[in-house]
Amino acid sequence: MFKIVSLNVRGLSNFKKRRVIFNWCRKMKSDIILLQETHSKLEIEKQWEHEWGEKILCSRGPSNARGVAILFRNGFYINLDSFKADAQGRFVVVKGNIDDNMFTILNIYAPNRDRSSRLFFESLQRHLVEFGITNKDNIVIGGDFNCPLNPQLDKMGGILIPRANVVGAIEDMQKKF
Repeated sequence: MFKIVSLNVRGLSNFKKRRVIFNWCRKMKSDIILLQETHSKLEIEKQWEHEWGEKILCSRGPSNARGVAILFRNGFYINLDSFKADAQGRFVVVKGNIDDNMFTILNIYAPNRDRSSRLFFESLQRHLVEFGITNKDNIVIGGDFNCPLNPQLDKMGGILIPRANVVGAIEDMQKKF
């Protein structure tokens, strides 16, 4: 067994904020950490890895937006088989062996507008199929879906009207995989 935590960090550029978030992740004693809205850039990712103490797998978005990352706890062993990150900073997916079992771990940061979000989930399905993912795989999907599947259970305040098109696209992906 392993423990996963997911957190929308709304940017990791600030050193003090990054240190607080990394320390919180360590205190959670999670083996795998899924971060969204990292706002990462290629030139600072090595510094982040040094501060974290382990490899960080990132997908960078344009300029100072989006971005997702998968961090592994120092000492947690995963034999990475394959890795894919999209160019828009919306998802990163890895396949790896953990305790003699293959797992696919997917971290997403979905758009928050209905049409864009629906198209994102439809496109994501195609990417996963191209990546070789099937419904027989051990799949863990986490991140910021920007859409509660059941607003009554998953949300407090704000608009509680379900986003039927987006929820439908997410449910299609769940059924497929």
